[in-house]
Amino acid sequence: MYPKKSVTEQIKMFRENQVTDVGFFWYRDAAQYAQFLLIYEDRDTLHDTYALWHKQAMRGMKQYERRGFVTHKVYTTPEGLTEWCRANGLPLDKTSRSAFANEKLTEAMKSPKSLKHSIGAASRQ
Repeated sequence: MYPKKSVTEQIKMFRENQVTDVGFFWYRDAAQYAQFLLIYEDRDTLHDTYALWHKQAMRGMKQYERRGFVTHKVYTTPEGLTEWCRANGLPLDKTSRSAFANEKLTEAMKSPKSLKHSIGAASRQ
């Protein structure tokens, strides 16, 4: 299980591990956000609307970018995340979403062609 960390702690950890690219779990639109809310174990800690989530997520990405990281939006489906969490023995929560995004980013960076299809650099979106 991945421990919950503040943005400052995560940034420190990424720097110590010489990470330069950070994945952000991203929703395509309000309809997809609503679908994901139905499966999350930590639903009560999330924003009620996509607009509120999006505003907070953009703020979070900018924090990382101001500190020199390259941010990437990582997309999937509710089924894709559920399958990944099940395979890794993880709950459907914030920590798992973050772990999923960074694992998929790492995989995609090893295969640049897949990076283009599954992950969009934040600055392009």
